[in-house]
Amino acid sequence: MSIFVKIMHNPLSENQKKHATIGLVVLMALCGLFAGCKSDTVSTPGGGAGNVGPVAGGASGTDAIQGPTSFSAELQESVNEVPIMTQQFQVRALDNNTGQALAGFETRSDASSMVYFSNLPPGPVGFLVVGIPNESIDTYQFNIDSNEKNETLWVVATSSVQMAPTLANVILNPDKATAAGAIYWINPATLEEEPVGCATVRIDATEGEIRYFGSNNLPTTDTARADAQNQEVRTSTNPLNGKYYIANTSPGSHTVTMMLNGQDMGSTTMMLFIGRESTDGQYSISISNIYVQNQSANPTPPGCM
Repeated sequence: MSIFVKIMHNPLSENQKKHATIGLVVLMALCGLFAGCKSDTVSTPGGGAGNVGPVAGGASGTDAIQGPTSFSAELQESVNEVPIMTQQFQVRALDNNTGQALAGFETRSDASSMVYFSNLPPGPVGFLVVGIPNESIDTYQFNIDSNEKNETLWVVATSSVQMAPTLANVILNPDKATAAGAIYWINPATLEEEPVGCATVRIDATEGEIRYFGSNNLPTTDTARADAQNQEVRTSTNPLNGKYYIANTSPGSHTVTMMLNGQDMGSTTMMLFIGRESTDGQYSISISNIYVQNQSANPTPPGCM
C-alpha cells in the first residue's frame, strides 16, 4: 500500500526532489501491483532526464501534442520499490487543490511501467492510479511538479490494506479517509532526501488514527499488543524511512504538519477521499510527503531509533 510527496501549498523548491510518497502495507506476493515509495532522482522539481513518450490528452494517450510541460513517471510497488511490469494501470492527472480529474489527461501505463503526459498545467498537480478490484486500491498522490521527468507513482495492493488491523492495529472505516507520506530533509550538498526520525505529525481534522512505519517498511502499532509481543511499537517516525500513516480521518482538503522537539518544521496539504467512493467501494489512500524547512542539518535527534 505509496505513500506519499511534497510540501503543501508550495511547489518544491529547485533543490527538492519532489514528493515521494510513501508505501503502505503491501503483500510481497503482489509486488507487481503495488507502487513503491520514493523517487531517487533529485534535481529540479522534475527529477532527472528522461525521454517523454506518448502523452495523455486523448482516450488512448497517443494523440496529444508534445508541449513545453511534459511529464513522465514509473509505476512502482511500495514495499520493494520495483517497477510494475505485469499489469497496466489507468492513470489520471488531477487538479492539485480539488482532486478533480483534469479533462483530457488520462492514460495507461505501458509495458515498461511508464506513463507520459504533455501540456499539463504548470505547477503542482495530483495523480490517481486507479485501483483494480481485488488487486490494488485507488492511490492518489499530490504536490507533484507537472514538468517532472522520471517521477515515481505508487500503487497500493488491496491485500496490504487488509493487513492494517494486524500490523497497525487499525480497523479501516470505508466511510473515512486515509493519508500517508514521509518526512524528509533535503541535503543541500547532495540534493538527496534524508528521512527524518523521531518526528510526529498532526492533521487539521477532528479525527484520525496516526501511526508510523516500522523497520520492515510497513505501518506498525503505537501500542504494545498482548497477542504480538515481538511487534515493533512506534510513536514517532523511524529514522530509516521517516514515514507516517493516518487512518479513519475525514475527507476533504487537510494539512498534515510535522513536529520535532515541540517545533513545527514543515507541512503538506492534500485531498483525502472516502474509501466507500473508491473503485472497489472500500479503500483509497492519498499520499504526500513533508519536507523540513529552515534547517541547516537533518534534525533527527542523536540516538534516535
